[in-house]
Amino acid sequence: MALQAGVHPKVIQEHLGHSTIAITLDIYSHVIPAMQEEAAAMIARPVIAGE
Repeated sequence: MALQAGVHPKVIQEHLGHSTIAITLDIYSHVIPAMQEEAAAMIARPVIAGE
């Protein structure tokens, strides 16, 4: 939920006590595809709008 809310993965890693950010991202990578789609949409908006 924190990743989906936009919390930086490093902050999540520290709060969960994981020794590396890789562990955090490996465990919670199932939310990454949706985040990538959202990021692509955010980037596309100004491009489509001609900004």
